[in-house]
Amino acid sequence: MEKSVESEIISPPESGKYWWYYRGLLLLVTLFAFFPALQCGYIRWDDPAMILDNPFFHDLSISSLMNLFTKPYQNLYQPLTILSLAIDSHFAGEDFFIFHFTNILFHLFNVLLVFELAKRLGMTLTSSFFVALLFAIHPSRVDSVAWITERKDVLFTFFYLLGLVIHMRAPASASRNPRKLVVFCFMLSIMSKFSAISFPFVLAIIDRKQYGTSFVEWGKRAWSFFLVILLLCLVTIGSWGSVLNPLPGDEYPTGGLLLRSLRVIFGVGVMVRHIIWPTDIPLQIPFLLPSFSEWPVEKLSWGVCAVFLCICLYWSRRLKSVQFGLCFFLVALIPVHASIFMLPTMGKEFTAIRHAYLPAFGLFFALVAFLQHLFSSVDDHIRQKIRIGMIALSLAGFGYMMHITRDRCGWYDDNLTFWSKVISQNPNVYAFINRGKAYFSSGRFMEARDDFLQLTRLIPDDQRGWIGLAAAELNLGHPDKVQSLMEKARKKWPDSPQVYEYLGLAAANASRTEEAIGYYSEALRLNQKYLAAWYNRSVAFRNRGSQDLALSDIEKVLSIDPDNSPTLLLKADILEAQGLVEKAREIRSRVTQGRSVAVTPEP
Repeated sequence: MEKSVESEIISPPESGKYWWYYRGLLLLVTLFAFFPALQCGYIRWDDPAMILDNPFFHDLSISSLMNLFTKPYQNLYQPLTILSLAIDSHFAGEDFFIFHFTNILFHLFNVLLVFELAKRLGMTLTSSFFVALLFAIHPSRVDSVAWITERKDVLFTFFYLLGLVIHMRAPASASRNPRKLVVFCFMLSIMSKFSAISFPFVLAIIDRKQYGTSFVEWGKRAWSFFLVILLLCLVTIGSWGSVLNPLPGDEYPTGGLLLRSLRVIFGVGVMVRHIIWPTDIPLQIPFLLPSFSEWPVEKLSWGVCAVFLCICLYWSRRLKSVQFGLCFFLVALIPVHASIFMLPTMGKEFTAIRHAYLPAFGLFFALVAFLQHLFSSVDDHIRQKIRIGMIALSLAGFGYMMHITRDRCGWYDDNLTFWSKVISQNPNVYAFINRGKAYFSSGRFMEARDDFLQLTRLIPDDQRGWIGLAAAELNLGHPDKVQSLMEKARKKWPDSPQVYEYLGLAAANASRTEEAIGYYSEALRLNQKYLAAWYNRSVAFRNRGSQDLALSDIEKVLSIDPDNSPTLLLKADILEAQGLVEKAREIRSRVTQGRSVAVTPEP
């Protein structure tokens, strides 16, 4: 049976207008599933850095584009992703509808490419439709489509799939050397997200399946792909000194070879478990603890899923299409495997379900290929009897997935909704930090205090919880509590400028001006570019009557951030008090709504 299917793979027959009916239905269903995302805003995590504060968004000039393509940002080299976001920002400002619409648009393109790819891999019309439908509306898609920052997922997958489809459209008699257009698609994909590094290896298993090309022979032909990888690595490494947010040294891998290898195995299991059973899709998956006795049952279940995947891979050796799908999943996850093994983020988590946006195609393909094989191997009489039941089950399953997908898209409506939903499913450090900040920004300081307090209980050695708690208590009018908190924090982090700044804020709110100035000065000794400390010390100097010292600190702030509105207004107030009314009026007239440094900075 499998052999007859393989014979059709090289040049699958078109089904005329029915292919277009299926494509139209896929687009309608996908758009319906993700429509709630169009009404959403931005999420307080990576979105502010990627959209609101991105230095590459200032303009689309030649110099700005040169910086964009030669300087990694946020520790990552993804210039095409940032360029696409910058174009949205240029035409729409902060109208988040446009950002979400573009994400959904690329997802729609990807669904059509998956449909075409499944067809080229020998699937029937119905089977190709089911593979594409799973890819379209499965709940694991949501984070990559509804979260603006994850533009990189949908963008790199678009060029990745486009390259695969172009490669497979070549006639079987043509040379299997990679064509220039395929290499170009790969280059665009890898410049959108470095996860595209798996592309040449996926092409190798496709050619192995399609044409029997050995991996050694493919490696000799694939030199152009590895040349692209080398060149982009050199660009990234060569510009590393200008990275805007360099990675701290303490974020590099911890644990021995065995533990890191186990993390990789369990990471694969995480993906399988959450794709097969998508009712609970956590934002981040915590790291495995070092001792087996401390591993919860849920995490052990991830290992069981990984073992189950290996069993399926071995068992499917006679079902080439199923084996191909499982291999695609594992090979496309190569960058995730490498990041789990080499660079765990801050030792707190090691993967997230959105990392499987592209690799999940392999699991979907394997599942549908297995069902296609099973269905075609039964007797015709039995096949007719089970057809209606299978259709009913399929409709129920896809309807359930669409319900979860639409509901999860609604999470992205605002920060409080999003982080509250995340906490309800998977309480974690990021969720409490960001919901606390969202409460703080909306003036709900008591709720913010509760979240930051929970964070200090979860991870007592995380400074962010202490600083957030101090900011909330300060706004609730409890400077004595802030003083007590920060005295304890100073013992933990004696070289933290934020701790000294909040000690200064507590002293200033208790009318201990000289003490506040001393704390601000210590914060500035530790960090000369700490704008909030410069600003708050200038306020303290003004309150003490030292106008010249206050103006000196104000000039320090403006030398770093010339358009800082609160600082300009403070300068205008001091000049006006000195009788320089005209100068003060000029400053106020040019103050614009820009970035600001508050007297009590946001945690």
